Amino acid sequence: GRSPVLDQIVVANMVLVDEVSATDGLVKQRQDALMARLRAEPGVKTVTFSSALPGLGPDRRIEFEPSAPVRDAGSLDVATFRIDVGLLRAYDARLLAGRGFEARDVANGRVAIVNRTFAETLLASQSPGEGGPLGTRFRYAAAGGGTPSDWYDILGIVDAFPPLPPSPESPTESTAYHPMPSGAAGASGRRRGC
Repeated sequence: GRSPVLDQIVVANMVLVDEVSATDGLVKQRQDALMARLRAEPGVKTVTFSSALPGLGPDRRIEFEPSAPVRDAGSLDVATFRIDVGLLRAYDARLLAGRGFEARDVANGRVAIVNRTFAETLLASQSPGEGGPLGTRFRYAAAGGGTPSDWYDILGIVDAFPPLPPSPESPTESTAYHPMPSGAAGASGRRRGC
């Protein structure tokens, strides 16, 4: 018989590290092959990938467009992740407003899904469940004398995930998610701005 532990594994999330500087296409080819092998394994229900483990993303300072109803302009650091379009579904993350990522969003690239904390603490508008922050635009501030990123449109708001209970000292962090194609985590993926 099968181990009952294997039946509990729902998601195998691949974290893609920027350590490969191979030619474009080679990383994608290897990643797609690995994902196909993982999907073929008995008991594996979902395979997905991201630029960092959910809940452990790097922080970046953002700026909202001038017309945005900003609640607190003093704390605009958010955790950022580039994710597979299916990652939120894989984690059963509850969508509160708007929509999840679709394949067309990878080509567009200038969209974001934010978490409830982002919507409630940074934006002074309607509640996330009413879709208030949808369509709000933000960008990443210039770092080290560079230029700011392009603008991102908020197309969805998701509840906090993974469901890790936050401690009183560390509440859920404001987080922005961006769609990422397979193979984009190498050096070429870093140039995209998020």
